[in-house]
Amino acid sequence: SFGGSEKKERFQSFTCKSMKKFIPFILIIIISLFITLLWFRQGKIMGAGESGLIFYDLDSQFQLAKFSWGDPGLGNSLGIGVAASPTYWFFSRVQNIGVPAPVVQAIFFAIIFCVAGFSVYFLTKEFFPQLEEKFIFLAVLFYWFNPLSMVNVWNRFLYNYMVFWALLPLASFLFIRGLIKKDFRYAIFTSVSTMVFSFALTSIPFNLILWFLFFYTALFFICILRQNIRFILEYFCLSLVSFIFLNFWWISQTFSFIS
Repeated sequence: SFGGSEKKERFQSFTCKSMKKFIPFILIIIISLFITLLWFRQGKIMGAGESGLIFYDLDSQFQLAKFSWGDPGLGNSLGIGVAASPTYWFFSRVQNIGVPAPVVQAIFFAIIFCVAGFSVYFLTKEFFPQLEEKFIFLAVLFYWFNPLSMVNVWNRFLYNYMVFWALLPLASFLFIRGLIKKDFRYAIFTSVSTMVFSFALTSIPFNLILWFLFFYTALFFICILRQNIRFILEYFCLSLVSFIFLNFWWISQTFSFIS
């Protein structure tokens, strides 16, 4: 009887600890949904400035973005803007099954918030593994609601800014975790994340920022942390080669545009 009660207490303690671990993730999802529901409570699509109302007809946006030479009028060069086409394609398929445009846009925003939230959570935990969960969660709230995000992402209301805002902590976490774990697979995972969120890289400055961050991080591991130089160089080169390989379908448009 005593042994049974002891096992029960251990099970309850284990269950309680397991539930506590999921609380930050549940809160991230709930807050993301709450924000999007608050924004779209009137059932209207949102747009500002040069971003336009692309969610009004995503299939048309996909048709315009899928080739490097656009159709309107006599045609115009889209350049690396074709990197947005997978995003347009995916959400246009959602819209084509009958989901209203405001709901599709709300789903897009909820995904952006969740990806940014989860990525910052894991990135903060990677840097500070002993930090209490409540402070790690505060890092997520800070990333979401700091003045820079408010002004340059949500006030500008440009979609590639939004996607880059979500991609930056995700790619950073994968890249840094690979360096810490000395695992080449994370170099591939980092490149895959850039392919999935290719919309973020429709601007050359965003590409430069991303790769400057990777370069600076690798340099920090070499010069400050005194890590294995050979591994870091190989890891960085694998990240770059896999990035070019997986994203060459839109990177090539830069050279076409220049020529």
